[in-house]
Formats: sequence, C-alpha cells, structure tokens
Amino acid sequence: SNLSHFFIQDDEAAYSGIKVYESGVAVAQGDEVRLTGEVDEYFGLTEIINLDSMEILSHNHRVNPVVVPITTTDWEPYEGVLITVEDVTVSNPDLGFGEWSVTDGTNELVLDDDAKYYYYPVQDEALASVTGVLDYSFNVYKLQPRLTNDIVTADGLTSIQAFQQVRYSDLFPAEQIDGNLHVSDSSYMYRDTLTIRGIVTMPTGLSYAGAGIKFLFQDVNGGPWSSVMSYDPDSSAFPVLYEGDLIEATGYVEEYTTDRSAMTEFFITQEVELIDVGLTPPPPAVIPTGDLRWPTTAEQWGTSMVTVENVTITGDLPTYELFAVDDGSGSVLVDDDSDSLANYITPPPGTEFSSITGWVYNHYGYYEDSTAYKLEPLYEWDLVLLNAVGDEPVVPNGYALRNYPNPFNPTTTIAYRIPEASPVKLVVYNQLGRIVKVVANGYQAAGDYEAIWDGTNNSGQKVSSGVYFYRLVAGQHDMVAKMVMLK
Repeated sequence: SNLSHFFIQDDEAAYSGIKVYESGVAVAQGDEVRLTGEVDEYFGLTEIINLDSMEILSHNHRVNPVVVPITTTDWEPYEGVLITVEDVTVSNPDLGFGEWSVTDGTNELVLDDDAKYYYYPVQDEALASVTGVLDYSFNVYKLQPRLTNDIVTADGLTSIQAFQQVRYSDLFPAEQIDGNLHVSDSSYMYRDTLTIRGIVTMPTGLSYAGAGIKFLFQDVNGGPWSSVMSYDPDSSAFPVLYEGDLIEATGYVEEYTTDRSAMTEFFITQEVELIDVGLTPPPPAVIPTGDLRWPTTAEQWGTSMVTVENVTITGDLPTYELFAVDDGSGSVLVDDDSDSLANYITPPPGTEFSSITGWVYNHYGYYEDSTAYKLEPLYEWDLVLLNAVGDEPVVPNGYALRNYPNPFNPTTTIAYRIPEASPVKLVVYNQLGRIVKVVANGYQAAGDYEAIWDGTNNSGQKVSSGVYFYRLVAGQHDMVAKMVMLK
C-alpha cells in the first residue's frame, strides 16, 4: 500500500513481467492496465519510469505463478515475473533488513519484505512452496512474497495470518445497490479446510455466545492478522479451554455477517488437540483509538488483543455498548460482550483511563459512522482508570460483583465492591437454590474486597462440579452471578 512501485505481467511465462517505478498510483492486484512510460536500467534491473499515462481497463484478473526450480542458474528471464519455488528449507532466517533465504541443500534464494506479510522464518523449517515476484537489487535476485499465504509450510499447518490477511485494496468500503457501504474483506481461503495452531487468548465460557460457545486463539508470534474466533452453536462442542492453552484445530474458514459488518471465523470440525498449557499469550499491540474506526487500519486487528492508552469517555453514551473512548485520534466503542462485565458500573463522561485492553470485534455497526469495530475487555481489571493522586487508583462509585477464573478448578476468587459501609453477606448456592457456603458475613467498610471459595460446603466437604450461583447482599442491594466449577 505504501510502495513506490508495482509489477505488471502480460503472460504466465519467462520475460513477461516488469517493475513499474511510480509512487502515488492507486492500482490493485488483478487490475488490467495500459500505461506509457520510459524503459530504464537501474543497476541491472529493467523497469518502467516516468509514466506519461496509465489507464485501468478492468479488475479481478488472476495471474498464476510460474514454477521455477531453485536449481535455475539464469534468473534473468524471470525478473519481474510471479514465480513459485518448491520443496525448500529456511537456510538463514535473518539476513538483516527483513531479508531471509531458502535452499534445496545446494542452491539458495533470498527473500525480501517489500510487501507486508507475516511469516516468521525459523532455521531449517521445511517449506512446501514460496511464491512471489522476482526482484533484483544490490546485485542479488530476491523473491518478494505479496501476502502471508504466499508461503506454505510443509508441516500441514496453515498460519492464522495466511487466511486472515487480505489485500489493502480490499479494505476500502464501496457503496452497493442499497446505498450503504460494504467491504470485500472476506478471507481468500473461504470455506477451505485447514489445520491451524494458536494460543487461547479468550477462554471458553467467558463471553456471550447465545446457546453456543466461543473462544479466541492467536498465532504465537502475535501481530496483525494473527487471531481468530471459533464459535459453535452446541455449547458442548469444545473442551474447556483456558488462556495460555496451546491448541491445534482442524476446520474450515467461515465469514459471519451482521448488517454490513463481516468477521472471519474458524469453524472447528474435529476434536481440539491440546498441545501445551500455561503459556504466555502474545502481548497486546498498543494502537491509537482512531485505528479502530476504518477497515484499512482496523481489520488487521480483528479478534486480536489490543490496548488503547490515555483515553477519555466521550459525552455521548451509546445505546448498547458501555461507552466510547477517545485518545484524540477518534473515538471507539467499548462493549461488554464478556460475562465478567455484567455488573460493571459505567463511569460518567469525562472519566479518564490510563489504558483499556480488549479484543477487537467487527460485529454489527456501520462503516459510515465508524461503529463496525468495537473493543471488548475480558475483565474489569482490563479497564485501568487514570490515577488521581499518588499511586491510588480511582474506582467508580457503585456496587460490583464478579469471580475469576470462571470456569474454575479447584478455587475461584469472588471480587466485590461496596460504595458505603453496610452489613455484607456473600453466599454460594447450588442450582436448587440451597445454600452451599457462606463466604462472607459481617459489617464492612466501603471498598473493594476479594474472597476465595475453595469448592467446599459449610461442613468443609468438597462439592461436585457444576453450575453454582453466588449472591452478594449489602445493605439494600442484592446481586447474583453464575460460576462453573470443573472436574
């Protein structure tokens, strides 16, 4: 999107491609163009410069790559041509300046990163194929992949980035027959069956999924295009998954559409394989709030954990979401999809947060008013209010009740807030409404409290797994929430 050049090709053969060096030209992959310019030799690279004119004749053409053996001794015929090399391994994952190399054991080819793709080379990793345009600079032929899906590993796994990443040109909303804006941001692997691997970033059972179940997982490298949601209408379809679980899953790529917003999902069709547990998920990317207002900057963060910093609640409170915040670059909606925020007390407009962390949900909303992308915190502590004096955080007035983790085994922490001194009683009940355990009972000053329930009843006996309810009665206020204890 920010390159000063592009490549054109008039055949799927040797000597059919050439680089066009011209900045500021709005052209997309697949466009058929007619142009007039000057042929130039730039340090051994043939290119077209100084365009006099260029006309886009049609769109959506496909050029198939030419398969070229890496044993080729003369790369010159393929300069500027889209090619594929097959059955190679990574010989050097870091040559500097974004370059890396592959080999068949004897011959090497350098790869560069002029375009933005998200493959992370690993020494000796086997690659089934690598596709890109053959470039030439500093006396070296270099392959330029276009997107992550140009790199196919030999292990049978597909990276999340490979099916999530779309071209920049497909992120510009276009007006359709109904007079509304739509985006052609569907995955290029739509309905393909894939096997993928990632770290769970949002556990099962935490966020609203109707009668079903959903969770998020992310490529271990993090970054743009690296996360995906898996949903199933059957609440028993997935095992209980915790944040930090490394899983492998087989399924197909799906697009979930609400109004004019679309989100790529992964519909799992086989049993989820647990590879490892207790891993640290990739750190959330810190981005401006304005980056979540438009597809060209927001779509890459879909279902990924991100953080916005030094934000203020704007004056207009939304109808369905918690509030909107702005760091000066444009506002974004903050939503309460997570069940742990069911009792969150919304602070008033003008409240400042030092940071808010959550995942990006492209769900309902409209591109016209930049409400298609929303920030979804998982827990109340993901919303960090700006300190007022010293190191003491400001907390909003009101009552609050939650527990974490949920689901849990063997213990969970029940956190609650009371804004004024009062008699307090915190009780756990079973599904029949019978008292299981009195966790707290007494007079308490205003403040935030935590109590641990260890899964025992009032007699100290372990209770069975299942659904339980915990009830907070403080003064005249009565609150109830649900938790699940696992085997």
